[in-house]
Formats: sequence, structure tokens, C-alpha cells
Amino acid sequence: MKGLTIGRVVWTWSEEVGAYLPAIVTKVVDKEAGKVELQIFTGSGNSVVGVRIDMTTGLPVPFEFGEEKVQGKWKWPERAE
Repeated sequence: MKGLTIGRVVWTWSEEVGAYLPAIVTKVVDKEAGKVELQIFTGSGNSVVGVRIDMTTGLPVPFEFGEEKVQGKWKWPERAE
């Protein structure tokens, strides 16, 4: 996926907030598939490490690229005009 590098700002959907939250890519797991780990910013001065854990294996599950408003997906922010 072109432009996907550590440090890039992306958006990720939050079911709890009902909105997109800004996040920074902290690890690119699979560049071609758009799978990443994120540091998510909540807007309250706190941030959340964006690592989801598979409860069966105990292993991290990366966020995947996607435009749909679903937990665990990320997308590029819209460009400012």
C-alpha cells in the first residue's frame, strides 16, 4: 500500500465514541494488505495503544485498511481544502 509507513496519521473507527479518532501508525505488519498497529488519540489528552488481542491465541490482531465504519479498520484522513 503506497505511503503506508510508521509515523503516518490515519483515522480509525471507535464504536464507543461513534466517530473516527486520529491515530499514528506504530508498526506496519503487512504493507501490501494494509495491516498496522496504531497509537489512537482519544481527544481527552489520553491515548490508547491500538493492539487488539485474539482471545483464542493471545496474539495481537492488526488493524486492517477499510472505508467501512467498523471497529478494527483504519482509513486515510480526508484532505483539507
